[in-house]
Amino acid sequence: MTGRAITCGHCGGSHPTVAEVRNCALGDPTATPASGVFPGDLSAPQPSRTVFELAADQAAAVAEPGHTVRVIAPAGSGKTTVLTERARHLVTQRGIPAAEVALIAFNKRAQEEMVARTTDLPGLQVRTLNAIGLAIVNGSRPFARRSDTRRTIDEPDVRRIL
Repeated sequence: MTGRAITCGHCGGSHPTVAEVRNCALGDPTATPASGVFPGDLSAPQPSRTVFELAADQAAAVAEPGHTVRVIAPAGSGKTTVLTERARHLVTQRGIPAAEVALIAFNKRAQEEMVARTTDLPGLQVRTLNAIGLAIVNGSRPFARRSDTRRTIDEPDVRRIL
């Protein structure tokens, strides 16, 4: 993207390229080095995680300085990428302990994908909607404790009951 400045969700200023926005979001607003790779650039190879390119709006959501970000987008548009990169940003750039960050997935497949993408963030909580509901009902951490506990049943349990 040239000729049009991109507003940065991190600093509120403008940057000439998506790479500059991404770099600022990662807390390193230095000029492009001769190698063409920014320190901390998400497009540069990183150990133990898949490399993702972020569009300007995705980079802005990842680096949003507020406490919460709501991302509404159609299937296949990169919501999981934004969510996992946001968690990585909160832990690595803002110093929030991974155990205090929770990612919520719609289903087990999405949860497993998020876990696979965040192996470099030990302690990060990645739960499904059902798991959150069960944690609330049972009073599991961080919800209030209960004297009785419940569990979800799987298909073999349903067949046995029927």
